[in-house]
Amino acid sequence: MKKLFSIITLALTLSCAAARAGMFDPEDALDRAGKLADQGKYMEALDNLLYGLLDASPDQETRIRVARSSVYAAKGDVLAALDEMDSAVRGAPRDSCVLVERALLYYTFGEPGLAQMDADAALRKGCEDSDLSALRARLYLRNGDPVNAIDWFHELLFSQNHAFEARSSLGIAYALLGYPATAAAFFKEALKIDDSNPRVHSELADALTLLGDMDGAITHYRKSLELDPANDIAANNYGYTLVLAGRADEAVPVFNKINSGKNPTPYSLCNMLEINLARENWQGAMVFGGLCLNAFVNDPDMMENERYYFAAARRAMDTIRSDTLTVHPLTQIDLAFQHLEYGERVDALSAFLMALMIDPHNVEATYQAGRLFLEYGEPSRGASYLNLAASLAGPRSPTAEKARLLISRESLSLIGNSSAEPLRDEISSAPPALPAQGDSSP
Repeated sequence: MKKLFSIITLALTLSCAAARAGMFDPEDALDRAGKLADQGKYMEALDNLLYGLLDASPDQETRIRVARSSVYAAKGDVLAALDEMDSAVRGAPRDSCVLVERALLYYTFGEPGLAQMDADAALRKGCEDSDLSALRARLYLRNGDPVNAIDWFHELLFSQNHAFEARSSLGIAYALLGYPATAAAFFKEALKIDDSNPRVHSELADALTLLGDMDGAITHYRKSLELDPANDIAANNYGYTLVLAGRADEAVPVFNKINSGKNPTPYSLCNMLEINLARENWQGAMVFGGLCLNAFVNDPDMMENERYYFAAARRAMDTIRSDTLTVHPLTQIDLAFQHLEYGERVDALSAFLMALMIDPHNVEATYQAGRLFLEYGEPSRGASYLNLAASLAGPRSPTAEKARLLISRESLSLIGNSSAEPLRDEISSAPPALPAQGDSSP
């Protein structure tokens, strides 16, 4: 009897030991926690990781701390997520890449300055990680430095984890530099990886609009809105492209749908002001102009960012009240040049923009607006107007040549102020193409 009892006790002990080994195994804990977190069972995931810490090696402890931080972040507990990540960093002083994990966490929580500090420290300590390259590229793009962003994103073109982001972000960077053809090429490559991304369809459509491919742009705007019907920015740009394509009647219901929502954008309201100006419907122009100006006033940041366009809308309203005979593109262009002679820069640009409200196809007003935006320190916006002027004027026209020359000069000045010197020849000679697989150079 005593022997049987001993056998049973031994069996129970071995069974408990096996269960304990399974519960406390760090690798099993990481695997279970990941599955639980995916199901939204955050507390269970955290408990599993806590058990895993008991038998973890130093390397496993770092990974478990990072995993616990991720679970806390998903749960919305920012302080606990940062506390766990700080523990991971302190516990692995020689692991430079754990700084990347904390940098990514800072970036997620809207702290780009702290993210930049950790990313720079990781790079100095010798971390070689695709996540670090992706983060540095994102930070450059966020900080308005598309040139250096291009350098870092090019390294990730064929990365297993970052190929889509690299290609779509390279499209954005080249669009900001004023190269919509190159931007469109990268957006198309990104869509080969994920054709269901509404943002990339919309950005490709933006680039095609600047290239004068209105039919292609309209197709991709529609695809974007099919995937994300609530995207008012894409809807507004779709409506504007319809106007440029000479299909204002189709654009009106697009803008009306946006304007009937709870928070219509100043752009959609102002676009209806423009349509009514072109149709000489003064009453309608006054109604939408008033709504447009009020929407800007209610959003001071947007009004500051669009100060010239806001001035143009206000100018249009004042002109309708005072003398409708001067609501003509050629009149406004003449007045714009007069303003320039007297050094009245805001008035000059607002007059060119008002001319475009009346006639969005006017090449001279589009070109001059782009030139002035460049001159007034807004390179991305200036390049957009200059590219549109080039497409409206025709590829071999003198205006197109002048527009491209201005864009190239601006790009070269940006490259001269950065460390991305290899891009100099690329930008000054021809728009770059996607390199063949295995070639990571720009």
